[in-house]
Amino acid sequence: MVVPSHAVKVILLLLLIHSISGCIHDDAMTTTVDVEGNRGYKYSLKFLKEKKEAVEKSEVLFSTLDPVGDDKGPGTYQYPMMDNFERGAFDITYFEVSRNGNTLVFNIGVFGRIKRGMLVERFSEGEKVPTRKWKLQLFDIYIDKDRIPGSGEIRTLPGRSVTFDENYAWDQVIIVSPKPSRQVFDLIKEKSEIIALSNMEAKIAVPDNITVSDNRFSIRIPIETIGEPQPNWAWQIFAMGYDEFDTSENFMNKTIHAFSDNWGFGGGSDFLGDPNVMDIITPKGVDQYKILSNYVSNPDPKRNRYAVIPMVTKDTAQ
Repeated sequence: MVVPSHAVKVILLLLLIHSISGCIHDDAMTTTVDVEGNRGYKYSLKFLKEKKEAVEKSEVLFSTLDPVGDDKGPGTYQYPMMDNFERGAFDITYFEVSRNGNTLVFNIGVFGRIKRGMLVERFSEGEKVPTRKWKLQLFDIYIDKDRIPGSGEIRTLPGRSVTFDENYAWDQVIIVSPKPSRQVFDLIKEKSEIIALSNMEAKIAVPDNITVSDNRFSIRIPIETIGEPQPNWAWQIFAMGYDEFDTSENFMNKTIHAFSDNWGFGGGSDFLGDPNVMDIITPKGVDQYKILSNYVSNPDPKRNRYAVIPMVTKDTAQ
């Protein structure tokens, strides 16, 4: 009997399947993954997912832009001569406040690259304490919450050498400093002889959670620290040089003199009265140079006059 060729093929296929059936396990077709080899990819996906969820959960409460290249205070200020002070590192480009759950996130963008490194504080006892992850910038974030003219402070923290418009008397200030928060509060107590600073202590917030990237500072504060931001709140931010060697007149900020040197800013005055601020945010249509140049610096301090600073609201943001 002749078996058709197609039947032979079927029989051979059945025999082959039968012969290897004992070698095939139920999970033989299961795809295995090298977990260790793919761990970075797996974690990257997890990070991206968490980041996406965080962004989706964030609610922007306030944001404003600031012109690039205006980090000259009243228009005349110069950076220190050391290469550490990269041009644009004190140039605010944007300021944003958002809410993520029970946390407020404050983002400060700067045009230049942020120099990072561990600066060491020196104390008379010889103790050495590392600061945070950056070393040159100091920021004040002032908030007028009640929007009642004259109801808060028009004086700034010591050493800023500016004052606020009475229509924007502030109720809270957030200090963004390379100095750890515990040391900042210790410094406030050490300067208790400065009555103005002592009276402001209850209005000062010093965050513990600050992250730094090449061009951004991100500050996270529990919402109960300053309360739920309202649409009518007004905001201002000062960009200044951080001074680890605090003086009796200043509070962690560098003084701006007539001439710059390796570590000092120039273009101001060697007398008191000129703003010790490199950049601020301004309402749309308002000229920063005009605001910050409206001061008087005189050998006689009684004749000095500080520049008067406005704040920015949602309606006046750029």
